[in-house]
Amino acid sequence: MKVGVAEQVKELRDMTGAGIMDCKWALSETKGDLEQAKDLLRKKGLAAAGKRANREAKEGIVFLESNGKKGALVELNCETDFVAKTDDFQKLGKQILAHVFEKGESAAQSQETQVQVQEVSGKIGEKVALRRAVRLETNSGFIASYRHHNHKIGILIQFEFSKNELSQNEELLKTVKDIAMQVAALRPQFLKSEEIPSDFLEREKAIFKEQVKDKPANAQDKIIEGKLRKRFEEICLLNQKSVIDNTTSISQILEALGKKLGDPITIKHFNRFEIGVE
Repeated sequence: MKVGVAEQVKELRDMTGAGIMDCKWALSETKGDLEQAKDLLRKKGLAAAGKRANREAKEGIVFLESNGKKGALVELNCETDFVAKTDDFQKLGKQILAHVFEKGESAAQSQETQVQVQEVSGKIGEKVALRRAVRLETNSGFIASYRHHNHKIGILIQFEFSKNELSQNEELLKTVKDIAMQVAALRPQFLKSEEIPSDFLEREKAIFKEQVKDKPANAQDKIIEGKLRKRFEEICLLNQKSVIDNTTSISQILEALGKKLGDPITIKHFNRFEIGVE
């Protein structure tokens, strides 16, 4: 091989991460045109990604960025934990996160992002999938965030209050951090019982009706009501008992703190991303 061609192969490999034989083939097909060869390898990578589409991507990383007023979460999946730790995968996740943080959730669905994901998939030879992304913002409240040390669980919570200076209050910051960690640990599905979809609620009631069918008829409704209340404490964040104080609910903690600080504190929304969990 001529020295010039060898240098081109190396340059193309550096640009694309493709193998030596693929680079030789692409340069041969394009008569040494680097840009055309790069495009050809991209097309080949996209085709390879299509073949990987039906493979399962159950590993990955949750990427998180927050500055207290704005926060973004991105879940990027792959097939193996080894790939999740590679520089290419990490760089891709951080790029997507930066786009979502700056431009919003729509950036995750852009053509640019899709091409980036497919290119990395082609380069590393595994299915790579952007599963979901979200951005939360607030003007007067605070966006709490938490990412578990294994980087497989990420949390964003939008707290709202009127006094902007509360964003620097140590007691409030400790409380929102505790609640974010609670969301990570206890996996609430909803913010409050009023937000539970009717079909979900009916399924729960049907289960409880079956469980109490042998109880006295005049006691069944009361027992079901108690079971529902207990279930809400499991799946609704505001109904959950605090892991710090097992006798007080999250809603009660926020109400008491709001009174103490002279400003009502509420949770408007939360997101919990965990690799492999809906």
